[in-house]
Amino acid sequence: QELLTADSQGQSPFSRAPRAAHPAGKPMPPHEYTGSGGSPSIEAVQAQVNDVRVVMQENVDVMLANIDKTEVLENKSSQLATQARSFQKSSRQVKKHMCRQNAKMNLLIAAVCVIVLLAILIPVISSASSAAAATGGGGDSGGSSGRRLASLLFNEPLVYLD
Repeated sequence: QELLTADSQGQSPFSRAPRAAHPAGKPMPPHEYTGSGGSPSIEAVQAQVNDVRVVMQENVDVMLANIDKTEVLENKSSQLATQARSFQKSSRQVKKHMCRQNAKMNLLIAAVCVIVLLAILIPVISSASSAAAATGGGGDSGGSSGRRLASLLFNEPLVYLD
């Protein structure tokens, strides 16, 4: 019925139809869209098909370029993951090595401290035992000489008057 009312008003149903868009974004003029009989000409439709084909080919090209870029990014990310694993492994090895070095250094410092302590204590003990022997403590039991040794080491020296 719309066709009948359009023909009775002297208009073509195609004249009210929206005009096809040109690839540049401009509407196509009516003489390119419609033929002599008011219907779309084959050339105009073929031109539209060709325009759509060009746009679709461009879209496919862009899509293929994006796929290539995605593959490149995927390869780079897998390389980064491999590098991260190797970095983690080497960092663990370095950490273990540094812990061993730290333990060796602590043992060395402890050994030096023990040697210095022995270097100080041995002369003090030997002088205390010789002082105890000189005062006539040789005949005493081990308990009294031990007390004298302890008093020499930790208290003021005892003075013996004969």
